[in-house]
Amino acid sequence: MKKVIISTESLKPALRHLSQAVLKKPALDVLLNLYCRARKNELELISTDLELTISYTCSCECAQEFEMLIPFEFLSKLVPLLGNQPLVIELNGKKARFSAADEVFHLAGLEEVGNFPKLPDIPKKNSLELNEEFMTWLLRSMATASKDDLRPAMTKACLELTPDAITIVSTNAHALFKYRFPMGVPTTETILVSPKIGLALEGLEKTTLRWHSHHVAFQADHITVISTRSSDKYPDWKVVIPNSEANLTVGRLQLMTSLNKCLLTDDKQILLQFEPLESRNGRFKLASASEERGRDSVVTMPGEYAGKTLQIALAPVLLRTVLGQLPFDDLFLHIDGPNRGVVITSEEDANYLGLIMPLMLQ
Repeated sequence: MKKVIISTESLKPALRHLSQAVLKKPALDVLLNLYCRARKNELELISTDLELTISYTCSCECAQEFEMLIPFEFLSKLVPLLGNQPLVIELNGKKARFSAADEVFHLAGLEEVGNFPKLPDIPKKNSLELNEEFMTWLLRSMATASKDDLRPAMTKACLELTPDAITIVSTNAHALFKYRFPMGVPTTETILVSPKIGLALEGLEKTTLRWHSHHVAFQADHITVISTRSSDKYPDWKVVIPNSEANLTVGRLQLMTSLNKCLLTDDKQILLQFEPLESRNGRFKLASASEERGRDSVVTMPGEYAGKTLQIALAPVLLRTVLGQLPFDDLFLHIDGPNRGVVITSEEDANYLGLIMPLMLQ
């Protein structure tokens, strides 16, 4: 009898990460399973959808090495029900016995390990060490990645690697996120990173990025994420950023509060209104209206504005998304007219730049 004993507390985060590579309707039914490699004192769990492969290693008690396939759905439903009890998994041919305290569960007809597809190797050609700050900004960038499958490249974050810097970019054609790290690599590369990869890497303090022409991998102590490298061409995002000066200084939390007040009226359009008199008093207006519901609101808030008289319409939900990506207290807005993109920067970190495209005034 082959047996492994593992903590359910270590399985819970493992299953959360591994779920990113488990599809409800995979290309092959065998991919509904986790490929499990039991070795002395560790259990490696692997999920794959053929494009994305995730390996997660947990500590365990195990006397001998063996392999097995366990249905992901069964394990992911069982583990949360067991509390903090250790889980004992015993394998006998195509049958498995799962027990915790006095509770026992049997599975028969397990898939053959040999039916699981061959897993990709970790790229060795190129590597780059990434710290916690990089991983944090990479995850933040995913909020402005597109959800439009007709533009597959934009559904991912773009890593631009050059000898001078590494730049993270994401855009959904209505908003743009850019963060520049002044650290370079000997080559020039463009690597696209899907939100699934981002979620699989969530919580990591540091990782090693590895890549070659066919695969890209993120490798940490207990988790490795390998993805087929996308051949989609990322749009030339630099051309949409206007070269305009900052003319509004505003507190991010105050802007969020005023924005949420306007969202009580309408979630489709918000007007930022700037007048000379109010700008000299260090205030400006946010206004929203919904004729369908018979609601309107005007919110006045502090903000040092130095531009011309104008009003500009923005999508409030989109603005809230962009503001939610940022940890800064004070922001600069670069507003150059009702039809040009609004650039967002902060003196707290010159490496960040955001952009929101305005709506047509109604």
